[in-house]
Amino acid sequence: MTETAELIVLKSINNKLQEIIDIFQIKGVVQANLADFSKAPKAKTSYTKEMPEMIGGYTISKKGCNRCGGKITWDLYDKDGGHPYPDHVDEDGNIIDCPAYNK
Repeated sequence: MTETAELIVLKSINNKLQEIIDIFQIKGVVQANLADFSKAPKAKTSYTKEMPEMIGGYTISKKGCNRCGGKITWDLYDKDGGHPYPDHVDEDGNIIDCPAYNK
């Protein structure tokens, strides 16, 4: 028995159609098994770094002056450039001298 041309074409179409169906089934399985991170809670850390206190554009040190306990900044500190000490900062953000320092 010889197959007619129509039967050959139908078998070819059927084979291609089966390949397409297989592709869609694989894609459906992959999509169903992917993790959905959009609804998962975000991780919470127990460590959070505090933001430094800023006054007048200067970063204020957590530890105050050893003599007066006032607010100091190390922003202008330069060991080799002739400024080897911290500066005092008043409440308005201005650089001032240490109130307890006697020249």
